[in-house]
Amino acid sequence: MTNEEPHQRIMIYLQKFGLYPSTFLRDFKVMTTLISTLIERWRPETHTFHFPSGEVTITLKDVYQFGVSINGIPLVLRNNYAQYAFIYNLLGNEALTDVIDEMRIRMTWLEREFRVYGQSTEQEVKYAARAYLMALIGGILLLDKSDNLMHPQYLSILKDFLVCLQYSLGSAILTFCIVNFTKTTIVVSGKKRM
Repeated sequence: MTNEEPHQRIMIYLQKFGLYPSTFLRDFKVMTTLISTLIERWRPETHTFHFPSGEVTITLKDVYQFGVSINGIPLVLRNNYAQYAFIYNLLGNEALTDVIDEMRIRMTWLEREFRVYGQSTEQEVKYAARAYLMALIGGILLLDKSDNLMHPQYLSILKDFLVCLQYSLGSAILTFCIVNFTKTTIVVSGKKRM
């Protein structure tokens, strides 16, 4: 995600989706020593961090600070669609073969192609809002280790901005954080840890 603030015309859709508070996450500093400490203290058997003061874990209350909904329909997505047609229908722009790597879209393409200008039509603003939300979800909220790639399956919940408010994105983020901490293999102090 760029540190660039989203265009004012996109803000309306970010508020409709309930992710407006999450847009402020675009400007944060990654503290590698803190992350290394957390990884060293993570215990996948109990899904907790072990500190001298006791055990702690990630909870829905922590995820709620992102400003996402923690109530609603569980977010369960499938990959049973024609990818290029799906992307074209929801973003209005044809993805070239160099933009898609296996089943994932390059986020740099989303940032480069979907911009809002003063003369942009309302439909173009909707496409740009979907692209921004995809980059926010795939680049910050449900970040994986793929660097610059994200799965287009999140587009399916962005079809209708009012319907997407019914999903519990907070529960998905919490689950995603715990699962990724659990199955990540990291080299810490010269040893591999699970």
